[in-house]
Amino acid sequence: MASSIVTLSVIDAWKEGATVDAIKAVQAKIEAVAQSLDGVILLRFGNDEANRRNSVSEVYKDADAFKAFISEILKEGGPLHELFALVDQVPGTVLFQGPQAELDKLADLAETFKATQFVVEPSSPF
Repeated sequence: MASSIVTLSVIDAWKEGATVDAIKAVQAKIEAVAQSLDGVILLRFGNDEANRRNSVSEVYKDADAFKAFISEILKEGGPLHELFALVDQVPGTVLFQGPQAELDKLADLAETFKATQFVVEPSSPF
């Protein structure tokens, strides 16, 4: 069976004045949204307090699941707006991976987030 799984990764740099506690609080809100949606397989944050950075790795059953997640966290008052008040995405670190058909569905988001896209063969089991 062909895989439709889409993965994403991002590294953020913390803005001046952002604290690890503030970062973790917003990450918890984002995680709560992820847990409320079907199709989010994995959402994992890592924090590097010493270097004032964080990363996130995300796995979705397909592009539609990712789009549903983004739609929820970008709503007015959504937690992604809170996160962007605390961090800047490190240029060149936004990566989308998936079968070409799934990446095609994410072209607008890839452009918005300046993501590099990597094609995964549809025959990949994961």
